[in-house]
Amino acid sequence: MSSQVKVKGKNGRIYVYEVESFWNKEKKKPDSHRKCIGHIDERTGEIVPNRPRAKNGNGLRQSKPESQITVTGSGSFSIVDKAARETGLMDCLKKVFPNHWPYIMTCCEFLASTGDPLYLIDRWSAHNETYLPNGLISQRVSELLQCLTLSKQQEFFRTWIAHNESKEYFALDITSVSSYSEFISMVKYGYNRDHEPLPQINLLMITGQKSKLPIYFMPLDGKIKDVKVKLE
Repeated sequence: MSSQVKVKGKNGRIYVYEVESFWNKEKKKPDSHRKCIGHIDERTGEIVPNRPRAKNGNGLRQSKPESQITVTGSGSFSIVDKAARETGLMDCLKKVFPNHWPYIMTCCEFLASTGDPLYLIDRWSAHNETYLPNGLISQRVSELLQCLTLSKQQEFFRTWIAHNESKEYFALDITSVSSYSEFISMVKYGYNRDHEPLPQINLLMITGQKSKLPIYFMPLDGKIKDVKVKLE
């Protein structure tokens, strides 16, 4: 599927890129190819197609140095920002984390966009629109995680639950996540619904019955048995 993206270059000119989206089988995630097809005429607002590239002495076509153009992706920012504002998540984060919410939202955008570990956020934030003018580096992420203490997490959950409790019923579920880690004390052998011969952590999750929004979660000891309840 193709679309067009407008990007403002360092020289002030607005360039138009044709973006071809596809599924990257190697990376196992959405990806895209970009090709500059022209720029916007300031007087008419129409697209002026690129001129044929001139040939140098070797008969090769010369291209415009890429350093003169800065491409910034904004798709993931638009989607995450809209979702955070419409659900009320943004207001709750600002209330509980008045100094750190831009960093938290930038991490959310990165995870939603790539699914990669947070230590890879440096290069991504340099090429995408975020809540931080200068982007985010992994060192700041490490500092952020130290600020997300258990007490602050619980304060956020209380605020988030209060925001949603009058809208719908909540549903509770307990699931397990297997792990090879030897450094997480809560990872232990227990009942495993997938019958994997690995230790695990149990996760208690509360979600909105209609909205499917996650409302609360808590890790549990892996030895705690998950049970099924049949309602008559």
